[in-house]
Amino acid sequence: MKKTAALCCILLLSLSFCLVSCEQRNYPSDDFFAMDTYISVKAANASTEDLKAVQDLIKSAEKTFSRTDSESEIYKINHGDSVTVSKECASLLSRAALAASDTNGAFDPCLGLISRLWDITGEKHIPADNEIAALLPYCSYDSFTLGRQSVTKKYTQTEIDLGAAVKGYAAGEALRVLRERGISDAMISLGGNIAVCGNAEGRSDGWRIGVRSPYFPDTLALQFVCTDRVIAVSGDYERYFEKDGVRYHHIFDPNTGKPARTGLRSTVVIAKDGFVSDMLSTALFVMGARKSADFYMSGCYDFEAILFTDDGKVLATDGIIDALFLADGAATQDGTPLEILPLSKE
Repeated sequence: MKKTAALCCILLLSLSFCLVSCEQRNYPSDDFFAMDTYISVKAANASTEDLKAVQDLIKSAEKTFSRTDSESEIYKINHGDSVTVSKECASLLSRAALAASDTNGAFDPCLGLISRLWDITGEKHIPADNEIAALLPYCSYDSFTLGRQSVTKKYTQTEIDLGAAVKGYAAGEALRVLRERGISDAMISLGGNIAVCGNAEGRSDGWRIGVRSPYFPDTLALQFVCTDRVIAVSGDYERYFEKDGVRYHHIFDPNTGKPARTGLRSTVVIAKDGFVSDMLSTALFVMGARKSADFYMSGCYDFEAILFTDDGKVLATDGIIDALFLADGAATQDGTPLEILPLSKE
């Protein structure tokens, strides 16, 4: 891959990022593993202490919101009935409950039991319908209530899982910390999320974001330039397995307890708020294109989106469509060149 004078952030739909650039002498970087993913931070003129502050924040978020760490607050909620939590945990759970209501349950923070039952990246279990049906009553987003700093579950069985929002939240918070420390140009890559502010080296218009094709995951589909945003991606090939020609992925429909089948291959959401971008990338995938268009027009949240459909369409919202440009040779699985269409006409 050729080196370029400008830093280009390539957003990959397989929960990783690739930076196409020359060596960034003025953009110190840090790479580490947390939240079950590799994380990369680049920030103009950042000190070692600045980079450590980001790493500390992300690892603290992991310690608070992990579903598997026995010391985390979410783990303690899932293994108790009424638990005292930190202000941060109570705040994020409150936002998650509101988001679930706003999206009519397309985003649901209470799918821990369903996620564990399917074990997509583990035993790859295809549950029987009666197994799923037995768990669904405990998986509704109204299965817990919040006090000022307490969480009480309606059902002992309910398990909270913030995996569909917490990485975007952490990326946005990390960007906030850098800004507070006087850094105006930075990029944080965290799983299927990337947060950017200011400009990449050699640019004055922000950061170039490249979106990987869901049809050919080793190639780019399109690119755009933005700044001061968090970009989140959800796709049916990030975590999945196949059996008898059927793909089973990790984005579950809360109504069925099964992988969502709404005609989408992936969703990209661009928003100022990291929680919103991450949460909506899942919610829109569950909604499908038509409901996503209606939701966007409702104005409930401030965001832009790009949707890739099963039949090879690329649908974009009004506020981002004119900023998109297709990568050379971008095509569907049958070789048809990609075409960007307005989501509003879906």
